[in-house]
Amino acid sequence: MEGNNAEETKTVTYKTTTVNIPEKYKPISAWGYIGYQIVFSLPIIGLILLLVYAFGDGNVNVKNFARSNLIIILICLVLTIITLLIMAFLGVGLTSFVSNAKYY
Repeated sequence: MEGNNAEETKTVTYKTTTVNIPEKYKPISAWGYIGYQIVFSLPIIGLILLLVYAFGDGNVNVKNFARSNLIIILICLVLTIITLLIMAFLGVGLTSFVSNAKYY
C-alpha cells in the first residue's frame, strides 16, 4: 500500500472525564439544578442572582440555566401585561371578581 495514494484514516477515541474538563464547562448535577432553582425562586435576592449568573462569566451550564429562567420570567411578564390590557380594554376590573364573591 505504500505506492497507493489512498489516504489512511485513523479513528481516535478520547476519554473525557470530569477531571480533565475546565471548570467553566463542568456539568452540574441534578441536585445542583434543584439548588439553583430554589435560589432563583427567592423574591429579590433570587432575581439579583439570576441576573448575575445569566450575564456573568462563570460556568456555561449555570449561565444557560439562568438565561432560560430569565426568558421564562419575561414571557410570563409579557403575557400578564397583555392579559391585563385586554381586561382593561373590555372593562373587566379585578374588583368585579371580588365584589361578586359571596361569603357563606
